[in-house]
Amino acid sequence: RTIEDIGLSKSLMNLLLSLERNMADFDTIEKISQDLLNILGPITEYQISGREGKDGKDGKDGKDGKGGKIGKAGKGLLISFLDIIYEEMEWLLNRLKGFCNINDDESINSEEIEHEICLRLLKLMNATLYLEETSLQPPSSENLIKCLQRVYKVLVALTKYKISEAGEIKEHFIEVIKLAGLKFTEQMYNFLTAFLSTNNNNNNNKKGGKSKSRITRESKIVPDLIFILEQFERYLLQLSKKSKTDLMQYITVSTARDFKIKSEKLTGKKKSKKSKSGDN
Repeated sequence: RTIEDIGLSKSLMNLLLSLERNMADFDTIEKISQDLLNILGPITEYQISGREGKDGKDGKDGKDGKGGKIGKAGKGLLISFLDIIYEEMEWLLNRLKGFCNINDDESINSEEIEHEICLRLLKLMNATLYLEETSLQPPSSENLIKCLQRVYKVLVALTKYKISEAGEIKEHFIEVIKLAGLKFTEQMYNFLTAFLSTNNNNNNNKKGGKSKSRITRESKIVPDLIFILEQFERYLLQLSKKSKTDLMQYITVSTARDFKIKSEKLTGKKKSKKSKSGDN
């Protein structure tokens, strides 16, 4: 039976997410993310390009009705859940080597812990990938960017752990790097381009402090994300040299530089329009 009450849906989803934290994997989280993509719709080419569609729309989510409203209510809960799990994972990775050294116990196997972290991280990143493909509007889009910062902080912590641990590069770690360096990051750039284009159009149609505060937030969260991504790439390069394993084959380093140029062009258009309106 379909639940049409939004309040009840949020309560049930909160309960489901609470239970999911104690599960061995995050299969349910991945399915919820996929459902949200189906409900809210994917990012369109018009959002990425900043152009309007043939019907005069800019590709914003236009789904109405109970399903759309429930989807919009659930996305915030899911993004918040992912953000918390990534934060906990980063905390564990930053302390893992010291924890294993202090607790010199045969029952504590750092390789098994690393393997489990990588498996869970793959599930979480696949769930987040569905959200990257989803057409989100502020504040959910801004919250997802902050969540993506967490993802790359986890990847930085994992890579730094591998550098300090100096162990063998196992297949489960390579699978994480493959996902992060190829599909995940590529879709992240599409999401950011759509975010900047959509917000640029919204800000051009709005005046006052609300628009200015949003522009200020945008000017911070996107560069912060790109900076963390570049940190991950630098540490991965160090690990590649130390382990003599070509992990950089899964990373397109020039993409970050290209995106900076593209985002600066969008920002430049925004500034030029503001200066013209000031002249008038």
